[in-house]
Amino acid sequence: MTSELKELKSQQRQVRSTFEGVKQFILKYKREKHETQIATRMEILEEAMKKLYVLRRKIEVLTEEADEQEFLGSKEEPAELKARLSALVEKRQLENSAVIQQAEDTYCELKSALQNLRPNESATPSVQPRPTALSTVKLPEIRLPSFGGKIRDWVTFRDMFRSLIHRNQQLTDIDKFTYLRSSLEGEALREIAMIEITAANYIIAWEMLQKRYENKKLIVKAHIDALFAVEPLKRENYEALCHLISEYDRNLQMLDKIGEDTPKWSTILVHMVCSRLDAATLRNWETHYGSTEVPTYDQLMEFLRKHCAVLQSIVPAKPAQVEVKKPKFTVSHAQTSAPNSTRCPFCSEEMHSAFKCQKFIKMKIPERYEKVKRFELCLNCLSSSHMVRVCTAGVCRYCQRKHHSLLHSGGFNSGKSTAPTPQSDSSGPQIQNRSQTTNPQQPQPQAQNQPTQTQTAGPSTSSFPIANTSSLSQTPPQPTTDPTLPCNSLPATIHTPPRQVLLSTALVRVSDKFGNTQLARVLLDSCSEYCFVTTSLSQRLRLAETSSYLSVAGIGGSVVKSTKMVEAKITARSSRISEYSENIQLHVLPRLTSELPINPVNVQELAIPSGFILADPNFHKPGPIDIIIGAEYYYDLLREDKVKLSDDGPTLQSTVFGWVVSGRISGNAVEVPTTVSHSCSTLDLRELIAKFWELESCNSSSTLSVEETICEDIYEKTTVRDNEGRFVVTLPKKEHVISQLGDSKAIALKRLHGMERRFATNEKLKVLYIDFVQEYLSMNHMREVDAGEDKRPSYYLPHHAVLKPDSTTTKLRVVFDGSCRSSSGVSLNDGLIVGPVVQDDLFSIILRFHSWEFVLVADIAKMYRMVKVAEDDQPFQRILWRDSPDQPVRTYELTTVTYGTASAPYLATKCLQRLGTEGETSHPTAAKVVRKDFYVDDLLTGTDSIEEGKALATELISLTNSAGFTLRKWSSNSSELMSTIPAELRDERTTLELDSSTSVVKTLGLTWEPAKDIFKFAVPRWSSEPTITKRVVLSDTARIFDPLGLLGPVTVQAKIFLQQLWKQKSDWDDALPETFQAFWNEFRRNAGALESLSVPRWTGFSSGLASVELHGFCDASEAAYGACLYLRCESPDGSVIVRLITSKSRVAPLEDLSRKKKKQSIPRLELSSALLLSHLYEKFRSSVDVSANVYFWTDSMIVKCWLSSLPSRWQSFVANRVSEIQHITKSGVWNHVAGADNPADIVSRGMTPAQLAYQSIWFEGPLWLRQDRTNWPKSAVVQSELENALLEERPAASLPVQVKPPSSIFSLRSSFPALVRLVAWIRRFAHNAVPRHRACKHSGILSTFELNKAELQLVRLSQSESFPAEIAALSKNQPISPSSKLLAANPFLVEGVLRVGGRLQRAPIAETRKHPLILHHQHPLTKLIMDHYHRRLFHAGQQLVISSVREKFWPTRARDVARWTIHRCVPCFRSKPKVHEQLMADLPPVRVTPAAVFLKVGIDLCGPFHIRYPGRRSAPIKAFVCIFVCLATKAVHMEIVADLSTQAFLAAFKRFVAIRGKPQLIMCDNATNFVGANRELELLRRQLNDQQEVLVNTALDEGIDFQFIPPRSPNFGGLWEAAVKSFKGHFRKTIGDRTLTYDELHTVVHQIAAILNSRPLTPLSNDPADFAALTPGHFLVGRPLTAVPEPDLQEVPENRLSQWQRTQHFVQQLWRKWKSQYLSDLHNRTKWTRKRDNLHIGTMVLVKEDNLPPQKWRLGRVTEVFKGDDENVRVVTVCTQDGVFRRGISKICILPIRDNDQESPSKD
Repeated sequence: MTSELKELKSQQRQVRSTFEGVKQFILKYKREKHETQIATRMEILEEAMKKLYVLRRKIEVLTEEADEQEFLGSKEEPAELKARLSALVEKRQLENSAVIQQAEDTYCELKSALQNLRPNESATPSVQPRPTALSTVKLPEIRLPSFGGKIRDWVTFRDMFRSLIHRNQQLTDIDKFTYLRSSLEGEALREIAMIEITAANYIIAWEMLQKRYENKKLIVKAHIDALFAVEPLKRENYEALCHLISEYDRNLQMLDKIGEDTPKWSTILVHMVCSRLDAATLRNWETHYGSTEVPTYDQLMEFLRKHCAVLQSIVPAKPAQVEVKKPKFTVSHAQTSAPNSTRCPFCSEEMHSAFKCQKFIKMKIPERYEKVKRFELCLNCLSSSHMVRVCTAGVCRYCQRKHHSLLHSGGFNSGKSTAPTPQSDSSGPQIQNRSQTTNPQQPQPQAQNQPTQTQTAGPSTSSFPIANTSSLSQTPPQPTTDPTLPCNSLPATIHTPPRQVLLSTALVRVSDKFGNTQLARVLLDSCSEYCFVTTSLSQRLRLAETSSYLSVAGIGGSVVKSTKMVEAKITARSSRISEYSENIQLHVLPRLTSELPINPVNVQELAIPSGFILADPNFHKPGPIDIIIGAEYYYDLLREDKVKLSDDGPTLQSTVFGWVVSGRISGNAVEVPTTVSHSCSTLDLRELIAKFWELESCNSSSTLSVEETICEDIYEKTTVRDNEGRFVVTLPKKEHVISQLGDSKAIALKRLHGMERRFATNEKLKVLYIDFVQEYLSMNHMREVDAGEDKRPSYYLPHHAVLKPDSTTTKLRVVFDGSCRSSSGVSLNDGLIVGPVVQDDLFSIILRFHSWEFVLVADIAKMYRMVKVAEDDQPFQRILWRDSPDQPVRTYELTTVTYGTASAPYLATKCLQRLGTEGETSHPTAAKVVRKDFYVDDLLTGTDSIEEGKALATELISLTNSAGFTLRKWSSNSSELMSTIPAELRDERTTLELDSSTSVVKTLGLTWEPAKDIFKFAVPRWSSEPTITKRVVLSDTARIFDPLGLLGPVTVQAKIFLQQLWKQKSDWDDALPETFQAFWNEFRRNAGALESLSVPRWTGFSSGLASVELHGFCDASEAAYGACLYLRCESPDGSVIVRLITSKSRVAPLEDLSRKKKKQSIPRLELSSALLLSHLYEKFRSSVDVSANVYFWTDSMIVKCWLSSLPSRWQSFVANRVSEIQHITKSGVWNHVAGADNPADIVSRGMTPAQLAYQSIWFEGPLWLRQDRTNWPKSAVVQSELENALLEERPAASLPVQVKPPSSIFSLRSSFPALVRLVAWIRRFAHNAVPRHRACKHSGILSTFELNKAELQLVRLSQSESFPAEIAALSKNQPISPSSKLLAANPFLVEGVLRVGGRLQRAPIAETRKHPLILHHQHPLTKLIMDHYHRRLFHAGQQLVISSVREKFWPTRARDVARWTIHRCVPCFRSKPKVHEQLMADLPPVRVTPAAVFLKVGIDLCGPFHIRYPGRRSAPIKAFVCIFVCLATKAVHMEIVADLSTQAFLAAFKRFVAIRGKPQLIMCDNATNFVGANRELELLRRQLNDQQEVLVNTALDEGIDFQFIPPRSPNFGGLWEAAVKSFKGHFRKTIGDRTLTYDELHTVVHQIAAILNSRPLTPLSNDPADFAALTPGHFLVGRPLTAVPEPDLQEVPENRLSQWQRTQHFVQQLWRKWKSQYLSDLHNRTKWTRKRDNLHIGTMVLVKEDNLPPQKWRLGRVTEVFKGDDENVRVVTVCTQDGVFRRGISKICILPIRDNDQESPSKD
């Protein structure tokens, strides 16, 4: 390490020498000599600085390691060691900082001097960036930094400007002033804008900037705010952690630089950083630190830097994931559609609108109508793309009916009609107006560049100008591709001739990952709410992608999805155009739009003046679009200049990118595809869907987010109460967003003028509005201010009126729009924290309201306005107002919490909650009610007695009045309670709506009638759309408000129907089929019966009851599942009241195979309903304070079986739900109920309101629930149900451990009857041996009674060994354990024997079958019994054996025992044996070693074949064919053999040797002729030995070796067996049954041999120069009978070979091809691909005989095994009663007996 450190320091000295060399160059500089060297010197300087940074980093690391090694061996005390280490670390840091600072100063001085030496400097000096330690590439030049007025950027700008410009002696003051002006923008530029540019004024301007921004307090605050604004890490990520470290380091360094003592902030900084770390990093830090002392900031940052390096090394570099919320609405950009090329159906000319067709207009109305019907056009819009029933266009302007105005008969025949004539209607604009005016609800297109925006509290829907659209009749909208994202289309019916329109395009520069720029073509689109980039450009720039989901909807509802977002820096393509630069977030899409323009444009005809720098010089040429810049930046890009080229031509608009050309092109109309810009919003629809499903939730829980926690902290720290007791709150602000608020006064003034225009046409509205404002002033809820003198940050709230004619108190409410965006694009609501929900949900409040006997209802008057806002925050609530237009506009500040701001609901409800907390001492009862029984400003509470109610009302009034909250509109079901309420505060209405929805659409409200104390239901006002679509059905369904589920059977019908529509996958606005429309109309009609339906509000619960019980029911059908809760209250006199409390339902999930979601079975849906019931009970238990016994009822025995077992027993789906249900319902009891008595069956299937009114079981529960418990249903076990329950059992491998081994008596006999008789004899002996039984001894044969007693004795013994715990529990009359395997069988004891309880008590069957004896499946007795029944039934199958055994016994897991018994039965196995297999062996060496043809052969005989000799009466005789196969080349030779004798074979063999040569090895079957031939050769050899000694030695050296395969194992000789098969195939197909002569047979045999030798050994080659495929025939001429070895000629050029050498070369090519191609094809194993266990000695087997049935196969025992080279046994020797045989394992069947299982493989 020391040598390495010395080397680094030596290199550092070399760098300093480089600096000194550059310095000497500057001192000795001579322009004429050194001018060309300046650029090179600057590059040398930059590279030296980069190298210095790297060297210092390495030196610092090595120095730290050396210091650590030094301290490791120290024996000092820890405290002293720590002090020394800290001092040393501080010293090293100071040394390193000093070296770096000195080098940087030298670098800056030298760099500045070199730049000053450059001749012809530009007006704006280019400054090379200072190299940093992280630089890995040469960065491009950057310009002088700009400063826009942000206080955070001042210090950086000041220091750099001083270094580069202010202290530069080479520049004059006028130059410095010019550079200063060019570096400023925004607010900073306006600060000195009025100062004249002179040399003397430079110092004045610089001092003004210093005076304005040299504010240490604000600078410190800005950097501290930046520290607090660092986003917490969501997960362990390298990029995010690096960002956190750099943000803290940068801001702390800046704070240090301006004099703050940040080292003293260590503890606070550690806390701040740790609170922003993810869980994994924080855990690693705690593990790493491992001390109880408070860590320092430096220790933490050192760990984080090392941890960051670790993350960088183990995880591929990816951008940190940025949490981007899903947008609530979708936007679209340019979309294109192709023109319609069809012809007009009326005049057959080029396509034009019907109302433009002169021939059609000249027709009479009846003729027009007939033509329209004949051509099947829409009667309403004359389009051919749809019919009138689905047309969404307007209606007739004369009669307002569904037909076109040109088809209206009344307006053309009457001369008195004031309607215009058809001729006047034929022009385009009139038809356009017709389409627009007939649908006033849709937004109308505005004039160009004047979009109308509708400001709302949420995201707004804006209508933008449409440049050019095609007729809807020509291009019908495409269907929505995603039914989950419907879109409200903007009407674009403009019937004008198609003309080409230019869109605004520009060329810009986009910076890539490394800072280099590339040109890109952008489309400036004011109708797109987001910016987009193509995937190809994003990848080309290598921009860092972050996850961001965005649905982009276009015309007709076509939807594309963007899942990635990038951030890119976009600048003008040249600095001569502008200095514009902006970092823009771009959503990534594969393709943005078609090439623009569609067709080339003639630039000469446009007559563009010279001198204009076009933003896109190639705007007239079709080209791709890389980027779309939307409305967020669109207006920031525009400049004031605009030039209209002609009255009917395009416009030149000045932008920061240059002049863009856009607009229509003058000239004749051309047929071009049209481009439409469109925006749509799905906010309203999604709100309805969210509300609909949200109301169905009963088990929702959430935790506070980080932002909500901050909001709570702000409230707790800043909220106070004034002298009057009212709460004074501070708006929970996001300071970094609030600081970005721009000018909002202009839009507020514009909105005020809009309201004044409404006042001019609605005097009543004006009066109400003025009264509202005057009330605000009179109550001091707002005050007038002088906005000109107040320079504090402010925000002006636009306001508008909301009329509520049915309101009993406030007919008009003024809503203040806090979501209106200011000039910077930021609104007040963007900068406010919404805050968490602090009150109970409506479901819980109404549940409690349902349980009290006496109830009180009230609300708080002007709740929001009773909470004051801190004076410092009131400027953010300014409004503009005047009573009449002739008065000046005045500015007011709202002093209270304002409706329309994002945080208003939280602040008001939180004050109410805090009031309840603070009033616990003075008003304990009321304080609890305030905390729990308020829903926003509505109170729903109650008591059990009138006295408590009076006291509660008094306390509530007193407590709320103390904070300025006034309770009004009191109502109660008790007139005595109402008498205590002042008359002016009472609500005299007879019916109260409990639906607190603020939606404009009235829902099916739950209303309460206090006088009768009942709930009533109002019929909703259904959608007025004439055609029922999926959107209409969803809208109607969302109007159903049934929080308690009292109308569950009615609402579930709507849910099921909506799901059926979803399965149709139709568009949102397509008309439903007739059957569906009829169903929904019938549903609407039946809903009218709801008005006559009423439900008692009180459930009957009170404090003096004898007993209170809670009963829950659940059920499921194929369509839905549901649950309901009932409260059973029994009075002391015995009377019982049962009332429905609540219910919930769910639609059964759909099957979706694409997402691997299968349709759930009915038992699983039943389990889901049980889970829903558990959640419903849990919600009730947490909401209502009722102490009751709990009972749960289900009509599914399967579910009851699942719930009575451990969850781990079942599969995942069942186990997870069973576990949750058992945890929630552990205090209750699950029971079984018949389906007819289950009220949840109604909510799972649905019912009309008229039918529901007569279903007392729904509102009051089953009849037996009001009776005594003895009449309640009793559970009984159904065997089929239990078996179905076991289908969900989790397959598990277990090793059973028996504490007590089975008794040895069970092994004394091998059959069950013999064992029973043995026990019976033992019992008789024991009986007779007793002295008192001498007179009554048993004798003779065994009786049936004795045998039965012996059988019971055996069963009792086996049960005591298998089920000791169950027997012990039942003996003590205790229930068995829930984890017992016998729980589902409901066992009981009879005479000490366990029997099945079951559910067949009333069945007319024998008692032994009703209550069979229980046996454990692993006990020996069970196996003996199963084997006995199997043999008694003549080896019957599994099902018959089980059914017979269960007539008397009940074995657990009976199927497994029966399967095992049949598998182990030897007679059953012998009837269907299975031969043994082993992995196919490797090929022997003779098959894969090159050898001469027929040097190693395999031989086999086939036949017989009949031949005849010439002659008329010659009889056919038998002949055979001997086949010789070369083992290396598969070449075949055939000889005819007269018979199967040894002599005949030897003769054929001699002929073979004479033709093909003598073989070295012969392999053949173990047949007698081959064995005899071997013996004959041996005999011949012995005879030769006797005669000639020399010949003997030669014969021994060149003798022929015979090898035999195992007998009857043809698979060992597959090669020659295949040749035999091929020969037989050719012979039978050609000769058939004919009898040939010897010559004919000899000819045919050799011809077949030639054919077989022509078969290709390898696939055909693709090389055209290659010869034919390699066949065995190529090898047959390669060797004579006595071959001479030849040298290798493969590498010798062919032109140098002799004729003989060419022949040898050809032969060697054959063998090379044999090695390279043929051998490779022998790899695959076609069968026997798995390795099996080897046979071992002693195994009992069956020997397979091909010609005998299995029952005749011989039994034998393996006496010897033969292993191959791979240690696998494929041949064995078997000893049978007929002798010893050697067989291949393909002829061996292993018997399934115990001896074979117990044989050890070690005996091999």
